Amino acid sequence: MNAMNLISSLSSPMGMSATAYEAYSDALKELSKFKKELDLAKDNTMLLDEMQTYCTLLVGEEDPYLIDLTEQCKSGHQQVATLESRVKELTAMVGKGFPMSDGPFVQGLDLALQSFHVHRQQYHSGAFVGNHAHKSLQPSNVDTLCESLPNTAQQCSPSLLSDTRTVCEKGSVCASSAHDTAHDTAHDTAHDTAHDTAQDTALDLLVIMK
Repeated sequence: MNAMNLISSLSSPMGMSATAYEAYSDALKELSKFKKELDLAKDNTMLLDEMQTYCTLLVGEEDPYLIDLTEQCKSGHQQVATLESRVKELTAMVGKGFPMSDGPFVQGLDLALQSFHVHRQQYHSGAFVGNHAHKSLQPSNVDTLCESLPNTAQQCSPSLLSDTRTVCEKGSVCASSAHDTAHDTAHDTAHDTAHDTAQDTALDLLVIMK
């Protein structure tokens, strides 16, 4: 599997287990669908009510057409009530949102981390420490992490594609800089330690020679 295919598979929601985010996403889609159905049902019911009022003035209450129209009005109002109940239920579900950890971007990043054997440790509150931090800042791993964002956006929310590409570019530059700084700091620390040790050793030798 080449690098781009790996990144794509890591970011794909299809590779994720069922999450609160997926339940939220499904509820959001259903809500949009039922709102449209509710608007249409309301319009149809309003027309039926107007026709019923008009026909009542023209024909007797026992007229077969008026009886049938009355039943249609009753059915229409029942449908509106059912749809309103469903819309209310879905609105409440969507209003609860979902934990950030269940979001596709966070899961995509976690899977990207796992691809190079880095796992956020619960006993460090999900922080990166020691070798994990060093490994995550390797150039190729930084690319994997950054590319997971636009790839996830492409599949989950194309409207965010431009923003995630910008974040990806900035993240790559910042991470690369952080890696270089960490490397230079480690090198300088090792050099200073070696220098101080050598200096202390030389002083000790001078004392002994006296």
